[in-house]
Amino acid sequence: MIKGAIFDMDGTLIDSMPLWEDCGRAFLSARGITARDDLGETLKSLSMEQTANYLRDAYGISETTSEIIEMINGMVTDAYQRTIPLKRDIAAFLERLRQADVRMCVATATDRPLVEAALGRLDLLPFFERIFTCSEVGAGKDRPDIFEQACAALGQSELMYVYDKCFSEYNHNVAQVLLTRDIIEDARRKENVTNTLSRLLSLSVIP
Repeated sequence: MIKGAIFDMDGTLIDSMPLWEDCGRAFLSARGITARDDLGETLKSLSMEQTANYLRDAYGISETTSEIIEMINGMVTDAYQRTIPLKRDIAAFLERLRQADVRMCVATATDRPLVEAALGRLDLLPFFERIFTCSEVGAGKDRPDIFEQACAALGQSELMYVYDKCFSEYNHNVAQVLLTRDIIEDARRKENVTNTLSRLLSLSVIP
């Protein structure tokens, strides 16, 4: 029995893949640059930051990474807000999963404002517990990070039930703490986590 489902957004929930290929070509064309034939295939699994870096490195774009991201988002925002349609039969499929109590989330390379604009307009947001974006995770889909976080989110309630049941037999309380690499690498976040763990332990709670 399926208990959870992770959905890509572009090309799976909404019919937006042609937009991205055309957008990349239009971005380059505006600078007098001809895109390679494999541009769409190359960009589809990259985060926005990776896309911007790829365009800079592969095509010699002079703008900064943040400037390229802002330009590309500006080119596609209107389509996400107004015109991109659902993939055929996807709403009915999501409803079938919801009726079967399948928990769902989104893992996408598209930035959150565009995701929420499109899914909100198309009434899909209520189907999903969480949205994970490559930019927020800090890695593209060429790495497993975003999928690992999505899996953890979908399975955490059942995992906590098991932990709680096992430890309760010994009269211990437990608390779930989800950590990612960026938290450990950032000094301020690491300090906050350390303080949180210390406080839990002082309350006789096992993290």
